[in-house]
Amino acid sequence: MHPQQALITTTRVNGIQLSRLDYYETSDRVLKWALSGKQHYVCICNVHSVTSSMWDSDLKQSLQQSSLNTTDGMPLVWLLRTLGQSTASRVYGPTLMLKLLERAVPQNARIAFYGGHPDRMPKLIENLNKWFPDIQIVATVIPPFRPLTEDEDREATRTLVDARPHITFVGIGCPKQENWMRAHKDQIPGVMLGVGAAFDFHAGAVKQAPSWLQRAGLEWAFRLAMEPKRLFKRYTTTNPVFIGIALTQIVVAKVSGRSYQTQRLQEKEQTTSSTQQTWAICVATYNRPQMLANLLESINVADRPENLRIDLRIVDNDKEGSARGAVDAFRKIAKDLGKISYTIEPRQNIAHARNAALELGPADAYVFVDDDEFVCKEWLTSFHDSDSKYDADAQFGGLIGILNEDSKPWMARGRFYDRPAAPTGTVLDWRYTRSGNTLVKGKWLSERKFRFDPQFGRSGGEDSNLFARMEAEGASYCSCAEAMVSEFVPEDRAKFKWLWVRIYRGGMTYENTLKSTQGGAHPLLRAAKRLLAAIALCIKGIPALIKGQPEQCIRGSFKIALMLGGLKASLFPSSAAKDAQYTDTMTTRVALLTNIVSPYRKPLFAALGNTPNWELRLYIDAHSEFDRDWSVELDQLPIEHTRSLSWTRTTRTPGPTPFEQKLTLHLPFGLPLQLFKFRPQVIISLELGCRTALAALYARCTGAKLIIWSYQSRVSSHQSWLRKQWRSLLFKQATTVVGMGTQAREVLTTWGVPD
Repeated sequence: MHPQQALITTTRVNGIQLSRLDYYETSDRVLKWALSGKQHYVCICNVHSVTSSMWDSDLKQSLQQSSLNTTDGMPLVWLLRTLGQSTASRVYGPTLMLKLLERAVPQNARIAFYGGHPDRMPKLIENLNKWFPDIQIVATVIPPFRPLTEDEDREATRTLVDARPHITFVGIGCPKQENWMRAHKDQIPGVMLGVGAAFDFHAGAVKQAPSWLQRAGLEWAFRLAMEPKRLFKRYTTTNPVFIGIALTQIVVAKVSGRSYQTQRLQEKEQTTSSTQQTWAICVATYNRPQMLANLLESINVADRPENLRIDLRIVDNDKEGSARGAVDAFRKIAKDLGKISYTIEPRQNIAHARNAALELGPADAYVFVDDDEFVCKEWLTSFHDSDSKYDADAQFGGLIGILNEDSKPWMARGRFYDRPAAPTGTVLDWRYTRSGNTLVKGKWLSERKFRFDPQFGRSGGEDSNLFARMEAEGASYCSCAEAMVSEFVPEDRAKFKWLWVRIYRGGMTYENTLKSTQGGAHPLLRAAKRLLAAIALCIKGIPALIKGQPEQCIRGSFKIALMLGGLKASLFPSSAAKDAQYTDTMTTRVALLTNIVSPYRKPLFAALGNTPNWELRLYIDAHSEFDRDWSVELDQLPIEHTRSLSWTRTTRTPGPTPFEQKLTLHLPFGLPLQLFKFRPQVIISLELGCRTALAALYARCTGAKLIIWSYQSRVSSHQSWLRKQWRSLLFKQATTVVGMGTQAREVLTTWGVPD
């Protein structure tokens, strides 16, 4: 994180980010947004809205996408203070409305109202004109209590747009006002605030609770006494559930030390630059030309920021060039784009493909988007606006999954295929990063040469690994909620099993990335937390499950998948390789078998890994053997560890100068499963033991080529008769035997290997 950046801290309650700001800070921020012409909406959150968002996914989305959520209710304030926000204070909607008008009216802010009762609105306007004689009320829209037709909504929206208000107070009740503000956030000018019953209070139609009751957190009891018929069900259903939510968060925070705090960057001072920047949009594609064409078309019609050159880099991961036709057709219709590059990366691996896009040249920023997505019209301008406001090294947009009509209803309600973005400017760490729909500053990829790790290119997680390494070097990240992309969910993915397996593999990837970059808490502790979260989600989801809405319980089962994946990667390190997804490819898959990687062999293995048209996988048992005092950095090699039984033995080698040595022997029982998963066409083995025997068995079953790379010397000729017979048998199984040097040639000849 850049030390000079000021941060706005919020606390998550039931997944909703609640601000600790007081009346002055809230009104100050709203007024600055309003007078600068920026579009925002603010939600005044109480126990009812925060709790209802648990089973109302639309309300939850509205609260999560708002620019600011204030705490309207002492129970929320007490919870925030218990969770570490000692300065949290109540921001009561009706009071905020008056305090904001006190500051906005002297600055000639234009005020509009949406909602209220037609019999009470005249009295509200009369009172406001009496309290604020200079107030400029430019629009008053009173919608009917029933749902609006499209024509009615369009007319109401047009009235507000034509009035050009700086501030619009919305009073149609929760959750209608939150959902309405989200639906109209890009249409209504200025800032919208959902103030609930404030219109009725200030019109004098409904009595407010005494201040001492409000401070005691008992306003709900007063309002229940005033309106029992309307509020009885609300309070009897939400208050007990909120107590459970609060107690759960407090216990988890105290026991595990978890922080529910989230930070947002403050906007930096705007500067005008006459220097044209170049952004490179990087797309890796594999055998999906029609989806690629849809993506390119959406980029072509997207709005372009001024004084910005947009280059397009398409890397085809199909050796046959299946995307060439789509790219050639797009070149004929492309408008206002810089250089359109197309290249083929024959090594079928998403990390290699993305790295190939980076090697096409430097850029001020790189924008990554997947070939099965399509972008919104404001995609580039949103990234550009956010980049100009916030000092972050990478920014991450959201994703909306589009399901077909035959999909299960719970999939749409639970939004399992969406990737919601936190409000723009929210600080993220690497755990919440992905390379799809992402902008990365060029200095990290052009100057500092950070690259995606091919080791994660098959199993997934190459993006998380990259951003974890960048974060360790000081990179900072934030969200950009307006830069949205969408993707169609194919039928084979719209299944519970696919989601469960994806999250299971995600748990493995997270654990491997954590171990390779930061360490962290013990995996068993993480597993226990996930198990508790799964139980809590299932318990919370029981009322909805009874109503036929299993989303919460399904989400709880996904926590189990995440837990099992993490445990498997922690307890069985080689299992991540077993669960890697190897897709069909035109490249040659090559497996290289060895017990260790020595320093003098590493350059050779690295060169083999970069061989064109090769997909190399290096299988090893251990980092070193017996008493070696060297260590080798393996991060850049395509390595998979093999599950083995290992033991040490001291052997005596006869010959002109007999000697004893301590050897570590391995029985790689996990190798057959790895080979059948990877399906190599060529196997290269660097030893003459069980590993080669298992490889020979695989080659017999599949027709793969077996190459034995022998490091024999004259000492080998003095080994026992039984060992010589064993090795002669192995040599007969090989397609090719490679000997290094004159001595190896002599020994191999005596063992019956033809020259």
